[in-house]
Amino acid sequence: MEMALGGEMFGRIAERGAFTELEAANAFRQILEAVGHMHTRGVVHCDLKPENILYEDDTDRQIKIADFGFAQFIPGGSDGGQTLTKQLGTLSYTAPEILMGIGYDTKADMWSLGVILYILLSGIPPFGKRRGETDHDVKRNICRGNWRFYDSHFRNVSEQAKDLVKCLIVLDPKKRLDYEQALSHSWFQVLVYFLRLFPPFLLFCSPHHLPLLASTPTSAPAPSPALCAPHCHPLITYHLSVSFGCLSLPVALSRFR
Repeated sequence: MEMALGGEMFGRIAERGAFTELEAANAFRQILEAVGHMHTRGVVHCDLKPENILYEDDTDRQIKIADFGFAQFIPGGSDGGQTLTKQLGTLSYTAPEILMGIGYDTKADMWSLGVILYILLSGIPPFGKRRGETDHDVKRNICRGNWRFYDSHFRNVSEQAKDLVKCLIVLDPKKRLDYEQALSHSWFQVLVYFLRLFPPFLLFCSPHHLPLLASTPTSAPAPSPALCAPHCHPLITYHLSVSFGCLSLPVALSRFR
């Protein structure tokens, strides 16, 4: 049995409020790869949520998926033509096809992953219980696909990141991305290319959520001193814009004084 001493993802979301897009992409890619490993073997987790995603240590380097108490086996996965019917999971992360009892497969987990990505990027749930709402209201919102991006929490989130969420929180499972399609999404491709351009000098990005803006690059202002954290050495930070075709990426590159 492996040990995971870094705690739950839920705790890190509570501590940070929301992940930056680089942090979210790093975590979400690992989750997708782990879920893909399960799905290719016909395993549906049925209860994916931040409380069941653990960190190996205090860093963000390694993530593990836990609590397979609700997991179901479906021969052949999504390609096997078979479906499951047992209603399992945590309501606010549960796919509508499970709640409606119409049969589900591995795509049910992909809905849950869309909810998790929404939370990573914003710090709030798309189907959380609002004031005065009951579980019945939450279930109705899920089954009708009643959710939206709140500008107060998604103002600085890129269109690519939001598009991936929209491709996962989809009512029709046939139109929902599978794990391979999600891993091939443009959000990952741009971020991976960006990180290849700027290792290991990239310590943080500006604004907070690394928006990929379709605009003309702006000129870089003069360098300004900055501290990445109270325990770190002083840094010099250069604010600039990096272009990828029609995309312009505002970033902050830092080096030690």
